[in-house]
Amino acid sequence: MEFFKIHRDIPFMRHALVFNLVSLATFGGRVFLFSWGLHLSVEFTGGT
Repeated sequence: MEFFKIHRDIPFMRHALVFNLVSLATFGGRVFLFSWGLHLSVEFTGGT
């Protein structure tokens, strides 16, 4: 029994390269932040 007849294909794999590059950049940013950390300036470290 079929209530809705939707025959639309959504081509997700057409943009797979772009999605992979965005994912790689996000992962690389996380690795950078966890390994080197944020270099906080005087305002955030409590200096004068």
